[in-house]
Amino acid sequence: MAIVSEVGAARMTLDAVAERAGVSKGGLLYNFPSKDALLQGMIQRFCQEVAEREERVAEELPDRPGRALLAFLQARLEWQPIDRSSGQGLLAAVAANPRMLDPVREDHRKALEKIAASGSDPDLGRVLWLATEGLAFLELLGVSPFSDGERRDVADVILRMAAEDRAGRGGGTDQPGRETPGRQAPSHGKGAADQAPTQRS
Repeated sequence: MAIVSEVGAARMTLDAVAERAGVSKGGLLYNFPSKDALLQGMIQRFCQEVAEREERVAEELPDRPGRALLAFLQARLEWQPIDRSSGQGLLAAVAANPRMLDPVREDHRKALEKIAASGSDPDLGRVLWLATEGLAFLELLGVSPFSDGERRDVADVILRMAAEDRAGRGGGTDQPGRETPGRQAPSHGKGAADQAPTQRS
C-alpha cells in the first residue's frame, strides 16, 4: 500500500514492490504472477482487515439481535483501514479492470446477508449500511462536505438508530449511560390537542 500511496497504482512496478518487501522478484511472482494479481491481493487484504475488525468489535457486544449490524457500523465508522491516497490509487487501477473489485462485491454480499440474518430490521439495516459505506467512499475520494464535528454527529446518529432498533427488539442499549428512546412519529411542533381530530356537531 505504501508504494501505491507514493507513486500510484499505474506507476507501481513489481520490482519496486519486491525491493520494498525485501523479497526476490521471483518470490513475488510466485504468489502474484502479474501486477493486476498483486493489486487484487491488496484489495483482498483490505477486505480481510475490515472483517477482522468487525469480528473484534462483535466479540465485545452481547449476543443479541442486531449485533452484526452494530459491529459493522462501529468498525467502519470508528476505524479507517486504508489511507486516502492508497485508496484513490487502487480506484484508478480498477477503473481499467473492474473484475479486480470482485472481492469487494463478495464482501458486500456477505455483509448484507449477515446483517439480514442478525435480527435487525432488514430495511433499516440496508439504509444504515448504505449510509456508512457512502460516507466512507466520500472520505476516500476526499470530497466529504462534513467537518470533523459534523462527521461525528452523523456517526452518532447512525449508531443511535441501530441501537434503538436493537433495543426495540429486546436487545437493550449498547451505549452506556445513554437512554435509548423508543421511536416516535414526528409531531411537527403540534401539541396533543392540535393532533386530536376535530369533532363536528
